[in-house]
Amino acid sequence: MTVSLRTTKNKVIMDIHCSRLDGGIVPVMRKTVSDLIEKGFTNILLNFSQINSLSSEALGFLIAAQKKCVRKRGEISLFGMRNDILAIFYVIQLDEYLKLYSCEADALNRVNPLVKRRFKVVRY
Repeated sequence: MTVSLRTTKNKVIMDIHCSRLDGGIVPVMRKTVSDLIEKGFTNILLNFSQINSLSSEALGFLIAAQKKCVRKRGEISLFGMRNDILAIFYVIQLDEYLKLYSCEADALNRVNPLVKRRFKVVRY
């Protein structure tokens, strides 16, 4: 469970190399984001392309990281999410707090943010 960093212009891309975003990786991510913010990097993109599940601790980390970045006039953006993970963000309305993008290029250029789609209730 690791993360790797790439920089481009004034943004940092954090690639998450695990399938579960839980208590095993969240402390590493928390420390990494704190270090980045201290160094002046406040626009951070998180690559969620390998994430299959996430914990409430991970959601709490994302909210706290966004607050820290916003205080420094930056933001946390997420890209590459699977549809089931994306649905979690829509259901708990985190899409109104974090920027979500389908791919890295859109996130880097801040174009085509994902917008909430209406969910259809299916009765059995």
